[in-house]
Amino acid sequence: MMRGATGPVIKAISKRRSHRQQWRIFECIAMILLDGTLIAAAFSLAYYVRFYILGNSSLVKAIHNNLNGNSPPNAGSFKLTPLSSFAPLEIGIVIGLIAIFTLRGLYNIRLTGTWFRQVITIASSATTGLAILITYFFVFQPPSSSRLIAPFVWAMAIAILSVGRLIVSAAMGMLYRLGLGETRLLVVGSGRLGKIIMQHIAANPNLGYSIVGFLHDMNEPPSDFGRFKMLGTLEDLGLVIRSMQVDEVIIALPSHLHEESIRSVRLCERFGASFKLVPDLYELSLSRIDMETVEGIPLLAIKQVSLNSFQRLITRLVDISLSVLIIILGSPLWLCIALVI
Repeated sequence: MMRGATGPVIKAISKRRSHRQQWRIFECIAMILLDGTLIAAAFSLAYYVRFYILGNSSLVKAIHNNLNGNSPPNAGSFKLTPLSSFAPLEIGIVIGLIAIFTLRGLYNIRLTGTWFRQVITIASSATTGLAILITYFFVFQPPSSSRLIAPFVWAMAIAILSVGRLIVSAAMGMLYRLGLGETRLLVVGSGRLGKIIMQHIAANPNLGYSIVGFLHDMNEPPSDFGRFKMLGTLEDLGLVIRSMQVDEVIIALPSHLHEESIRSVRLCERFGASFKLVPDLYELSLSRIDMETVEGIPLLAIKQVSLNSFQRLITRLVDISLSVLIIILGSPLWLCIALVI
């Protein structure tokens, strides 16, 4: 069975994998360029709102007068700052946000089926960028510069980037539904985990997976599972990867088949198929698992039992009390910050 590993089929698989890697690189570059364009558009829109919609508003005039004290009557008049004067700041924001996105792993997240996760990453990254932007204004810019543009850039960037990701996700999902660019997926395991994985993936075609079938783990009588075809047993993994030109393998074996899981991983590496492992941790949901790493070694623990009703009530009351106390004690500081902005 293994002698064909250097034959034309393996070459075809290697070529297909190379094309997928090139497509992944192209996808990352395209998303970086798109994000840069959308951030620049968000900055321009924030500038328009700040200077053309709110430029002459009484709110902006009042803040301006508070910042300048008892100024002459004409001192509070609106002065339009040209967009070109913000060009260095705009370029810095574009580069800075893309760098933060990269560090937060935004470009490693699958484009389809993860929109909410992408929005959370975008919002947290934009908030970090806003903090840096406010620091820039207060340290490097004179008081006459418009500091109100910072929160507008933050809000516009989150909104426009989120909508952009939603459109991209919808477009990619549509292509996947048409059978374009799909990832050929093989599930190793016919037990509870394997069946759950196949059902969830089949119910979400916009994820871009095409399930070619599954391998039987011999825990039950061999048979197909609904529309999912059984392509053999665990011993046939290498042959199935080659014959079906599998791109990705999901290994969903029970915990007592640990040796078979290791063998499956090695076969995937040998035949050039990417793989993912679904752990069977005493049949527990991953939401009940705590994980940390020590020198790169993953350590898993079971979360403690959740609080009872009385404990949750006490915890909630303490949280509310502390929040109210912080708001009351910090209200003078929040007012000063609002006046400075």
